[in-house]
Amino acid sequence: MGASWSRQLETQYELRLSDDLRAWVDQAVWQGPGGAEFHQPLTPQQLLAPEPGLVWGGFMLPDTLPWIGNGYGDWLCLRIDASSQVSEILHWSHAGGGWLPVGKNLPEALLYDVGRQRLFARMSELAEPELPPTERYRFAEWARNWLHEALAIDVPCFWRGPSALAADHTTPDPLAILQEHQVARFAVARDLVMRHLESPLKSQGDRPFALALGVRWEPEFVRWLFDGQQVPLAWRSNLAQRLQLPVDELLRQDWSGAEAIASQVVAARSDLGWPFDLLGWAAERRGENSNAAHWYARGLKASIFSDEATRLRTHWFAEGYGKFAAARLAELRPYLASDDAADPYVRMYLDDDLPTLRERVGAYWLHQARSALGRQAWAQAYQGFYQAGWDLGWQTLRDFGEVLQGLVAAARGAGWTGRAAIAALHQGSL
Repeated sequence: MGASWSRQLETQYELRLSDDLRAWVDQAVWQGPGGAEFHQPLTPQQLLAPEPGLVWGGFMLPDTLPWIGNGYGDWLCLRIDASSQVSEILHWSHAGGGWLPVGKNLPEALLYDVGRQRLFARMSELAEPELPPTERYRFAEWARNWLHEALAIDVPCFWRGPSALAADHTTPDPLAILQEHQVARFAVARDLVMRHLESPLKSQGDRPFALALGVRWEPEFVRWLFDGQQVPLAWRSNLAQRLQLPVDELLRQDWSGAEAIASQVVAARSDLGWPFDLLGWAAERRGENSNAAHWYARGLKASIFSDEATRLRTHWFAEGYGKFAAARLAELRPYLASDDAADPYVRMYLDDDLPTLRERVGAYWLHQARSALGRQAWAQAYQGFYQAGWDLGWQTLRDFGEVLQGLVAAARGAGWTGRAAIAALHQGSL
């Protein structure tokens, strides 16, 4: 009898799979129908010999391996850490390359997936005929059982009750349940923030509505959707009349609740852009400009692909600045702390040469990476090449050749075998 599927994958990619992933492949959980949105798992054969086009080198993060797809281009991906183990599961979106951590392990990601399905209807043009519940929720049942047996985490079966889209006030709240059990912590935090910042204007205001008002969608109307207090006083009674709601109710958002969640996220990790953007804006709303500049400067180095700009409606800033945080820093320049003002990376965004910003940011990180590689400072080199590719992104795939080659070299030098093998897989897909 040959080596198990998990052993073959570990050998090929020079990494160590977690117990949940070994069970997934070796017990053939992937086989047959199942799953909510992400319902198309790769087979072990496909993982061992990825067909052309499966790995999107230069788009997907270079330390990730696609694992389960949704049928229209998005993936749940394994993220490999410096110890050659899977550190978390990411949702990677093909539309723009955005990514979001959706669990410490695959069961967490699968429970979050079914939670999202219960809360949000898919677009009709993307929806497929629904499977019977016993098949549709098979992955969720496996995930729940695994968490219970392996980690003593007992998540209620919130997917067995009536649909959350139905007018049933007794329907369990998936986000509340997942939050209570600390499942998919950062994805749930993103969704809870969106819930805190929801408003009648945000739920009903779309492009046709803005057009009917005679207001430009970007930047004006999107800015209103982001923060209802940005609606000019002269417009408020007009909007209230059109939507037949009192102004206070129309624009009501819970910025304090959103800020509290964002604070918890940045206390745990610094690589996500969206919580820093929210913390900065929350401070601005209170007139705390120095504090706002501090948060924006801290979040500036987070990848643009982690800012959740479309969902949170932060995409009303001038495009040339690249990031919401950079655009706000340009407005708050006098309030920058001296250390931040002296940071050459921060200064790049404030040099008023916006057409060359992406090239200058990429060149900055490449310089850092090349210098570190020459000194055999492997970790610094790896981070530099990573940032060069996925801070603001490059214009063309040709630009990723040196980036991925450098990631492979730096990871090998550091002894990060799993990261080196995955980066080499991405390099080979260009």
